Amino acid sequence: MALENMMTWEVNRSKRGFDDTPGQYLTWNWGVSEYLPLKKDQSLLAEIGPAGYGNFQVSDDTGMDARNPSAHDRAWAVGVQAGVTIPKRMMSLNFHWFHEYSAVSRFQGTVLGLSFVAKL
Repeated sequence: MALENMMTWEVNRSKRGFDDTPGQYLTWNWGVSEYLPLKKDQSLLAEIGPAGYGNFQVSDDTGMDARNPSAHDRAWAVGVQAGVTIPKRMMSLNFHWFHEYSAVSRFQGTVLGLSFVAKL
């Protein structure tokens, strides 16, 4: 079993060609997953479980081109993560799908992600 509970802080730079610097963001990522052997010798593992995040703007946008600088956006998302791991080769392929809900002052949508990790 794997548990994920992580916070990140995002500091933005000014947008190229505009006098607009987005505010800073705090994001909480969470997940729970279970590794399931696909082979009896555990040389190939599947991983699956629920995951999600909360994303919150914590400071004002700045600059002359900032449309509504004091409107702080936020969104919650929940979904699933799944993957395959080859422990002996130190390789994994993971996919996640999140459905955003309760978005404020921003677009709301679906987030898809794919990652491949290998030790060289």
